[in-house]
Amino acid sequence: MLKTGTSVIKLLRSLMLILSLFFYAHIMFGASAKACGTIDMFVDKYFERGRWSNMTQERASRQTREISLRQTQKSALSQLDDCAIRSSYHGRESDLKLLELFYDFYYKRGGRDGRFSYYYHIYDVNKIVEKYNCLYGARDDERYRYISKYLSCSASAHEKYANWYMVNVPSGARIRDKPTLKGKKIATVPQYTMVDVLEEKGDWMKVKVVQYQLLYERPMYSGYMYRSLLVKY
Repeated sequence: MLKTGTSVIKLLRSLMLILSLFFYAHIMFGASAKACGTIDMFVDKYFERGRWSNMTQERASRQTREISLRQTQKSALSQLDDCAIRSSYHGRESDLKLLELFYDFYYKRGGRDGRFSYYYHIYDVNKIVEKYNCLYGARDDERYRYISKYLSCSASAHEKYANWYMVNVPSGARIRDKPTLKGKKIATVPQYTMVDVLEEKGDWMKVKVVQYQLLYERPMYSGYMYRSLLVKY
């Protein structure tokens, strides 16, 4: 009887520990996800959109506005660096929005060496661009052709992302073990998940999941996905 009671106590302690860890992870990950925000927020922050009213801007000195701009640009780049991909990243749509920001940095502000410094903070902007798939979805834009010569990742981008597709269905897409609707369901992956197409079979594509826009890691599934659920990256 005593042994049984001891076993129950140990089991309850183990369950309490698991629940505590789960609760802690939920709080930490939830807070981080909330802090990340959206690509639109970061781009607007970088350009200080909505920060100054016309009257305030007229009163502020040029030096004050420049210092304020450097501060917000530093903050925007820092958040982009910390929140790569999980910041509501939507493939080509997000790449085009980010292109506006990085074109301003490399072309208008002369950041040709790929570095942004603010006091003791130094950011390698090339590395930030690389985290967003080298903005491959914006490759056909004239502005991208200009900044690509300053990007360390642009030379290998086509080779790496040429066969990438994105799940383009709000409800997500199923991966099956065979190229048929009768195939066993392996998993359902959310919208904006990136997959690498390994083979094409009629209306089906054999894929491997390569990127989620989520805070936590998930298995990189392989299997077959219906072609109409995907869009070229």
